[in-house]
Amino acid sequence: MKKFIKPLLAACLVTLLSLTSFSSNAWAYNQNQLDILKSGVENWNNWVISRTSKDKIDLTGANLSGLDLTKAYFRSSDLSGANLTGTDLHDAYLINVKLNNANLVGSNLTDTILIDADFTGANLTQANLSGFHETNNLINFEDANLSDANLNSNSLVGCNIDADSYKCDADDLGSSFVVNFYHATYNENTQFPPNVNPELVVNQDSE
Repeated sequence: MKKFIKPLLAACLVTLLSLTSFSSNAWAYNQNQLDILKSGVENWNNWVISRTSKDKIDLTGANLSGLDLTKAYFRSSDLSGANLTGTDLHDAYLINVKLNNANLVGSNLTDTILIDADFTGANLTQANLSGFHETNNLINFEDANLSDANLNSNSLVGCNIDADSYKCDADDLGSSFVVNFYHATYNENTQFPPNVNPELVVNQDSE
């Protein structure tokens, strides 16, 4: 019996190490791009405007906590899983940006330009999204944590499709844009946009 135990333990160890390796590389940001961003917003914006590559900017899982990214220009950028805790994104350009599962606790998103911005699964606890937002296409807060968040902005109108389903997707856009709050988490301190009923836009299920 013992002769089978060691090979079994060895196989389990190899499997565990491979899973650990995969997890550590799950958010593989581009270090060069991160260095440019941390060198200052002016340098970053100049680099973004002058770059010729059509590849997405890759900042997945990057630690951007507490940075002043006021008026930073993010276009075709992937910030999924990034740490943006307490980050100042006031007046930032979030255009075709993925922020899936990003940590935006206490972040400042006032007056940001939100065009095709995906916050699916993001943690926006105590985030501030008030003010005027230039908006277009789908702004997606599906499954996001909006506890204590301030979304009190006339720019962030909720999804307004049929009464049986409040889950929005790109097919619902038509000639305008929508904000999708489907299955987001919120509490009594969450400030939703005017005329948005959270019980409908958040909890209503299409089943």
